[in-house]
Amino acid sequence: TTSHTTFEAMALRLILLLCLCTLSSSHEGSAEELLEAVQKQWESIPEPPVTLSQIPETLRCNSCQVVAKELSRALRLKTEVLPESRKGRLTEDEYVVAMKAACDEGLFSFVPVEGILELREGEDSEELRTWRRRLQWLCSEAVQTAGEGTLWDLFSKRREIPASRLCSKELRLCQKKQPQRKPSKFDL
Repeated sequence: TTSHTTFEAMALRLILLLCLCTLSSSHEGSAEELLEAVQKQWESIPEPPVTLSQIPETLRCNSCQVVAKELSRALRLKTEVLPESRKGRLTEDEYVVAMKAACDEGLFSFVPVEGILELREGEDSEELRTWRRRLQWLCSEAVQTAGEGTLWDLFSKRREIPASRLCSKELRLCQKKQPQRKPSKFDL
């Protein structure tokens, strides 16, 4: 999927280059002005939307676990600055804003390394930006699917959103752990 995204970006650049060539023959300003105009057009092209199919199946569960931790971190930070009289209780508006901020601005500096997502702070690469978009999308989907109220209720019990509950039951991106059954006398 990363190569697919790179291919799309290359195709867009080629189209812009063709437009640049066409415009340059009819443009009345300097080359710098033309490049500035093209740069503005380039920046106005939005990123294509993320879909679940862009997150490899082998990394979906791990991605959801990262999102659960990020949402928990954002809610913990918000509750820690409350006055003692509020005892860690956020209003609905406060926890909704905290979750939205976590999804929109969270530090999703993760890239897959040997089959799991690892934090890579201080790096900036195309792969990191791609995974940031994927995780931000998944975070928004988690909030929308599970609901802010449900996530807050899960968080308020243990000051942590249980990734197993969010990812297995609410989003169904992780397999439920099968209960161990006792061996019977008929087992070999």
